[in-house]
Amino acid sequence: FAGAAWLAGHARAAPLRAVALTVTVLLALALAMHKLPGFNNPLVIDHVQLSAHALPFTQYANFDKGAVGLILLAWLCQRVSSWSELGTVLRQTLPVMALTVAATLGFALAAGVVGVDIKLPQQTLTFIVVNLLFTVIAEEAFFRGLLQARIAAALHRFRWGAWLAVAVSAL
Repeated sequence: FAGAAWLAGHARAAPLRAVALTVTVLLALALAMHKLPGFNNPLVIDHVQLSAHALPFTQYANFDKGAVGLILLAWLCQRVSSWSELGTVLRQTLPVMALTVAATLGFALAAGVVGVDIKLPQQTLTFIVVNLLFTVIAEEAFFRGLLQARIAAALHRFRWGAWLAVAVSAL
């Protein structure tokens, strides 16, 4: 996977880059879905019921998925390169993020899918760290950093190209 990802970002020949990118995407999906052997991911939270009406929750530290995120970030994802660029990105994304969170949580509450039950169980820190390092980074690197960025670059000449890239990566 690491070799294919490196070739996808550094090979001089366009056909080789395209093949390497295809192999990278397929291997990233297989690793993230735990379809390749060789990983024995440790169980960090085992069937914990966090609320009276909640289903039991189990969480693994999925090193295969985490490796996908780190390798994609290292070799294929465009990163912010200055504080001013970070400020620009935050000004553009924070309002959209706030609206998305408010709409999603509002709909989920209104539909009765979730309820308010504020607490900090002893597993909170473990959940946050494992979720951030092994899930969020891998998924964002794959869907936004790899797929969305590549689709947007391919459709840059169209006025709606960036929006289509967002829609396709979201789907």
